Amino acid sequence: MEFVRRAKENELAKVVKIADIKDNKDIPTVPDPTEKDLDRIKKYDKALEELLS
Repeated sequence: MEFVRRAKENELAKVVKIADIKDNKDIPTVPDPTEKDLDRIKKYDKALEELLS
């Protein structure tokens, strides 16, 4: 994931991206999540895992 690689290069960008991902994957804000929503959440989980490693 290119956006993860770029964010990891800069500590401030990394902190901001982590906060952004946490906000974006907040499933309770999606009333009836579709398969597409769940796939997006999985993508965010992978990105967050990479950023935190």
